[in-house]
Amino acid sequence: MRFILLGLCAHFTLAQAQTWSQLADFPGTARDDAAAFSTGTSICIGTGMEVGWGLTSDWSRYDAGNDTWHTMAALPASGRQYCTAFSVDGIGYLFGGTDGSGWLNELWAYDPQPDAWQQRASLPGTGRSGSVAFVIDGSGYVTNGRTGASTLSNELWRYDPAQDAWTALAPMPGEARQLAAAFAIGGHGYVVAGANEQGAITATAWRYDALSDEWDAIADLPDARFGADGFSGGGKGLVIGGAASLELFLDAAYWYDPLLDEWSAAPALAAARKGGSGSVVDGDIYFGTGVNATQRFKDWHKLTMPVGIDAHALDTAPRLHPRPVTDVAMLDLPGGLRIHDATIIDLQGRVVERLVPQALQRPIALAHLRPGHYVLHISHAEGAFRERFLLIGTP
Repeated sequence: MRFILLGLCAHFTLAQAQTWSQLADFPGTARDDAAAFSTGTSICIGTGMEVGWGLTSDWSRYDAGNDTWHTMAALPASGRQYCTAFSVDGIGYLFGGTDGSGWLNELWAYDPQPDAWQQRASLPGTGRSGSVAFVIDGSGYVTNGRTGASTLSNELWRYDPAQDAWTALAPMPGEARQLAAAFAIGGHGYVVAGANEQGAITATAWRYDALSDEWDAIADLPDARFGADGFSGGGKGLVIGGAASLELFLDAAYWYDPLLDEWSAAPALAAARKGGSGSVVDGDIYFGTGVNATQRFKDWHKLTMPVGIDAHALDTAPRLHPRPVTDVAMLDLPGGLRIHDATIIDLQGRVVERLVPQALQRPIALAHLRPGHYVLHISHAEGAFRERFLLIGTP
């Protein structure tokens, strides 16, 4: 059996608290249910419903390096809201939504170099709005959403940018929903909360395994909501904002730890809202816009992620290599690091193997492990180091 190590994601002991800071306002009209994606060091935001109930097609680009906004090419199509966005290799993708005359199955790609949009292959299924998307291994995954006045879908579709083609996959179990939150961690996609066909709000959450094309239930979000947004950073997921009803808007945010299958409180938003939008740049989360009972927003904020011990306590970060790995892996450790113990843990939090410190100085045998997601956890005198990895069996 050969194994390949993919999708490494470092996760470090936290060295400082997470905080929100306010940045330059979004330059367009205040709006809710806009779409957003990252193109590297920039975040693009557009479409949505603006003040005055108009549907928009304009877009703006935020430069995270100098806290400035720039006008970018408008979507060459009708104004719309409840679209779903994702990005792959610096190209942004905008799917679906509604333009007031029906539900859309269009897919548009934005390339920042020529500042231009190009229409790509439409979803072969019914048009839909309020879907969610996540990205795994260079493909976009779109699931759930409204397909009619009183119908929702729990279908899952994968879009391959290289082939410009869609593939139907295993539908998400349970009730179909719209306006959920979603994020990806490693080879898994997560769909959290949302509203069902009857408008009932849920806190249930599901995890999708891209290798096996299977879903399994995870711990419920601490409170039910719809219209929240989802992100991932530091090996965890984050769900922000949303509403518990048409009158009760939320400022609460929660981290999800996939190793423990647990939610914990994250810094709350400055103002409660649903239908906000944002993305991630260099591990920091940017978020704004949205609506509550009294106003639409155009503010913009950053959640500063904790600085890891790799940037402070260690001269260099441990590094697991090579990539890909067959059967064994090597771990480069900073000189003088005093290791206490090392373990390999599965996603259920179970220790599957204990390693003596001396074993880390030579090739680490992996062939005896079953394919799946694991974490290498190393405790040392300066703190702890965790490296997540995915083992895939091949003939």
